[in-house]
Amino acid sequence: MDTVSSKISQYNEAFESYYGGLIWYVKSIGRDHQTAEDIVHETYLKVRSVLQKTNIVNLKAFLYRVAKNQIIDDLRRSTLHSSKEQKILLNEQINKEGKTPCQHSLHGEKKVLLKKAIADLPVRCRQVFVLHKLSGKSHKEVALQLGISVSTVEKHVMKALDHCRSHVKMY
Repeated sequence: MDTVSSKISQYNEAFESYYGGLIWYVKSIGRDHQTAEDIVHETYLKVRSVLQKTNIVNLKAFLYRVAKNQIIDDLRRSTLHSSKEQKILLNEQINKEGKTPCQHSLHGEKKVLLKKAIADLPVRCRQVFVLHKLSGKSHKEVALQLGISVSTVEKHVMKALDHCRSHVKMY
C-alpha cells in the first residue's frame, strides 16, 4: 500500500471515531441533523483533500476547525437573503464557543452595543468583519473566499473597527 493510500485509510478510521462528536458540535450551534450531516461530510472531503498535500499534526483539532469554518460558510450562505435572519445568526455566532479575548471582556451593555454596531455595518463590510474577527480567518483567506483584494479586506476591517469603537464610545 503506498503512502497516500495508507494516509487516507488512517484518516478514514480516525474520522469515523470523531464523526459523532462532529455531528453533535454542528448541531449544538443550532443546525438541524440533516444540515449537520451535510456540514460534517463537507468537512470530511475538505480535510481529505488537504491530507493528500500536507501532514496534519492534530487531526481532531483540524477537523473541528474546518467544521467551524463550514458552519460559518453555511450561515453566510443562508443569511445572504435575509437581513433579520442574518442579525439573529450573527448574535448567535458572537455568543458561541471560540470567542476571542476581546469578546470575553465585553459585558452587558457594551456587548449589546457591539452587536448593534456590527449589525449596522454595510453588508460587505459586515461579511468581511465577521469572517476575519469572529471566524478567525486571515485577510488573505477572506479575500479569496469573497473574491476581493486583500487591500479591500483590510479597509473593510478598519472601517468596521472604527465604526464599532465609535458606536460603543458614543453610548
